[in-house]
Amino acid sequence: MPDSPPSPVHLDLRLVQCFTVLAEHRHFGRAAAVLHTTQPSLSRQISRLEQQLGVRLLDRTPRGSRLTEAGETFLPLARTLLRSATQVIARTQAAARSLPPARCTCDDLRVWGGGRAKQESVMAEEKKKLHKGDKVSWRSHGGEARGEVEEEITERTEAAGRTVAASPDEPQYQVRSEKSGGRAVHKPDALKKEKD
Repeated sequence: MPDSPPSPVHLDLRLVQCFTVLAEHRHFGRAAAVLHTTQPSLSRQISRLEQQLGVRLLDRTPRGSRLTEAGETFLPLARTLLRSATQVIARTQAAARSLPPARCTCDDLRVWGGGRAKQESVMAEEKKKLHKGDKVSWRSHGGEARGEVEEEITERTEAAGRTVAASPDEPQYQVRSEKSGGRAVHKPDALKKEKD
């Protein structure tokens, strides 16, 4: 008897987004404020996600919350999943409008909901998105610098000699100056993509 295809996994992306915000803030109250919800509602959403996954993702502590080992493993995957979902929507809508497709890194991801206005917003954001190797310019010390995007940063990290407070929703980009070879990190609105 041939192997049957695996049954589809039902994972609510809204719950995944709640988890990534909570993981970033490590505190239910602060994460609930960012998500414009209540702390009890956020707690229920995280419980539903844990039920869907069949694992505990967080431990509450007197100082906030701490990721379990499963939570630490799930966090980068969750961020990748959310980025892929955004790309899927943009690519699908671009194909429907006969526009050049946005880059997409997933093969079989189903995304439901959002509405046309949200999808158009996602498409506009994807067109503005920068990628490794893109030529860009930016304001620097009263003049204009030019260089190349080296990396998209989507989490709190050390880069170019400073702490960068980035997230999947608010990425920043590490760039290298073509003149000095120095590295800098900028928000997307500070970078202007150069035409090839």
